[in-house]
Amino acid sequence: MKEQVHRREDVVVTLASEVLRSHGEFRFVAWGSSMVPSIFPGDTLIVRRVTPEGACSGDVVLFAREGRFYAHRLVSKTDEGAAMRLIARGDSLDANDPPFARHEMLGRVDAVIRRGTRIELHRQRAVNHRLVRCIVQRSESGMKWLLRLHSLRGRIARNWGSARSKPGWQPLESA
Repeated sequence: MKEQVHRREDVVVTLASEVLRSHGEFRFVAWGSSMVPSIFPGDTLIVRRVTPEGACSGDVVLFAREGRFYAHRLVSKTDEGAAMRLIARGDSLDANDPPFARHEMLGRVDAVIRRGTRIELHRQRAVNHRLVRCIVQRSESGMKWLLRLHSLRGRIARNWGSARSKPGWQPLESA
């Protein structure tokens, strides 16, 4: 059974690679929490085809390894003769990922869609965003509270939207 699941995951990674090569863009939903606060579970990632040479340190890149996707921030890249060595790390993780090869990189995550709003990732390099990343990296309870706050904001937004769509709804103040 495990072998069959592994094959299915390999097929998904292969199909995603082909979509990126032929259309230049791929979208999928993130489920992990390794990139909080930049990417939350349930966010839709918009990935564009970019070569390893076109990616810069600080970009969130998508790579595939062992039948799984990883969207982590590129920490460094070095040329070692004919091979390029790429190092990435999740924003909420305290250690770098093992190096990955150029053929494992699929593209760059340019934006996420969160609750219907497009968020450009290159604009998230502000000091307050880096501060939250630092807190999440060093505090498991900080990560839990941030995920709870995110979930609460989502529930409030859903409830607010459904209340506004009911007939007879009026804002408290009118202009």
